[in-house]
Amino acid sequence: ERAVAEIPIALDGIVLIVHRSNPVRGLSVEQVRRVFTGSVGNWRTLGGEDRRITVITREEGSGTRASFEDKVMTPAHTDLSRSRPAPEPFAADALVQDSNGAVREIVASDPAAIGYISFGLVDERVRALELEGVAPSHDGIKTGAYPLVRRFLFLTCGKVGPAARRFIDFALSPEGQQILEEEGLTTINQ
Repeated sequence: ERAVAEIPIALDGIVLIVHRSNPVRGLSVEQVRRVFTGSVGNWRTLGGEDRRITVITREEGSGTRASFEDKVMTPAHTDLSRSRPAPEPFAADALVQDSNGAVREIVASDPAAIGYISFGLVDERVRALELEGVAPSHDGIKTGAYPLVRRFLFLTCGKVGPAARRFIDFALSPEGQQILEEEGLTTINQ
């Protein structure tokens, strides 16, 4: 892996979503971790109604889940001499879904649900929560103000051939970046 070169092509915000009727507007990363581990199980604890929280997560192997585990479920540590701690486990009763779309559909139909999906899939059926006081937006994702951002990359190993270079250049061109934006990602070059 040391010989692999990373070429960022786009950014994606991982957004916490709730049912439109949920009065909670935002959470901290620590509150989110406590909800998804099951240590906070009622919306009333977070300023919402007296309802048991329905936790929705993605399946193991999902890129969205891996980023969520890394950025939310893994407690921060400052001792650089030790290895990074493992992610905390999800609540035992968390519902596991195989797509961002399935997470969105369940949250849209369950007033007690919370889940996480890619920013580009948020629509009028659900409400995105602020995280650490920052609403998800293309600008917040691009500047890093929004805390849950993952990079989409091309990886190369060794010298890049002419066909690969043309494809990489296309992805980074205004036309390629426009296509990525139309797919719901945040561009890096525009």
